[in-house]
Amino acid sequence: MYVCMLTYVGRLFETTLPKRLSEWCQMKLCEAVVGSLPEAIKPQHSLFQANLTVRSDLLENIRTGRITAHRASIDRITEYGIVLTNGTILEVDVIICCTGYDIDLPYLLDEYYRMQEKDSVLPARNSLNLYKLVAAPRYPNLFCIGYVHLEGPLVPVAEAQARWAVGAITGKVTLPSPDQMERSIYVYQEDLASRVSCDMPTMFFLLVSSN
Repeated sequence: MYVCMLTYVGRLFETTLPKRLSEWCQMKLCEAVVGSLPEAIKPQHSLFQANLTVRSDLLENIRTGRITAHRASIDRITEYGIVLTNGTILEVDVIICCTGYDIDLPYLLDEYYRMQEKDSVLPARNSLNLYKLVAAPRYPNLFCIGYVHLEGPLVPVAEAQARWAVGAITGKVTLPSPDQMERSIYVYQEDLASRVSCDMPTMFFLLVSSN
């Protein structure tokens, strides 16, 4: 119920209100539903400027003390644990490194699907030169499915992408010219860069479980 309400109201805010006012309203809505964030994990950026953490029990586990959040990085590893950059010493049994990932299709040349660094608005290596994140502008009938970041399930979106790709292959969907597709990709990246915090200093959060 809460998810449906947040999704509906969020879309309403995004489409009818100015950007800053929309973000403020959505933050107030989130605070009303899930409560204020613990100080250790409060972001230093605006809403949607970074990937969302989708985990319904994370806040509850932090509030009840089952998980302790530390806003710091690892300074060094000792024989029995770690020392953080803020001087905190922790005894730990396991260190899980969440390093992210690179999109890599080893059976294709990078130029088939990856945005070249000189042409990319975004600094990330994972910038894709794909129209609608699916179609390769300069390589007809090459479609990549599922390369999207979502706050919800991927399968329904991947199915919609696949149906669209099949429509393009069978002629039921008419694609723009390669130049028009590349322009659309550039506009999309510019919009993404305006909303995503690319220059923000990296912040590290260590979540230590009591179990």
